[in-house]
Amino acid sequence: MKRQGSLADFLVRPGGGWRGLITLLGIGVVGNLVATVVTLATGTSVWMLLLWMVSIVVLLVGIWAVSRPQDLVLVPKDQRPDQYPGLIVLVGTGRPGEDPLTQSAGVAISHHQSALKTCWLIASAGERGSLPVAQDLQRAYDGENFETRIRTMADAFDVQESYDLVERIYSEEVPEAGLREEQVIADFTGGTKPMSAGMILACGETRPMQYTYGRKDGIASVPRRVDVEIRTGGSERKAGTGS
Repeated sequence: MKRQGSLADFLVRPGGGWRGLITLLGIGVVGNLVATVVTLATGTSVWMLLLWMVSIVVLLVGIWAVSRPQDLVLVPKDQRPDQYPGLIVLVGTGRPGEDPLTQSAGVAISHHQSALKTCWLIASAGERGSLPVAQDLQRAYDGENFETRIRTMADAFDVQESYDLVERIYSEEVPEAGLREEQVIADFTGGTKPMSAGMILACGETRPMQYTYGRKDGIASVPRRVDVEIRTGGSERKAGTGS
């Protein structure tokens, strides 16, 4: 699914089907309006001329907005997490030149932003680590009504280090921030697979988790709540719910 990047792209390449037909019809209408404006310009007041020009612009924008393809949302509303005041998120290196706000970490923060009080950004250190991305995210949200704390891992491929760091955040820093464990959700989308594994193990049976879908052309990036039923000795408990 190809997204229409801008109004200019849309006018140059309107596409086929009904979208292309609407575009051609719209351009024809606009052409007639322009011709009318030119004809009446000498005998029309300046305000009337400006009104015609504004009408043309509104028509073009309206055609673009109606026919512009929308990103596909794969996560139903009832599977999206509630907004949490606490968020622990793994930060990956991302693609070269990519806006960190469009990465999974940025999307996760945006989802919880209105309720957020404290956000922990877990990044990998080293020459090719994700620490610079975490710092960009921290700067981007500087001045917002929540605090961002960067925590780094020396080895992004050490499951134990990831586990210990997430466990320490929950057991020590979450209470210091005035939050309870059930008020903090962990997003394990970014970072390396071992970082994700460590976070999932640390969250265990009761700590809320989420995964952020998307980051593909035409697919909306949306977080999904992760519920896991852990069966031990015939008993069942759902991860992230405390039940």
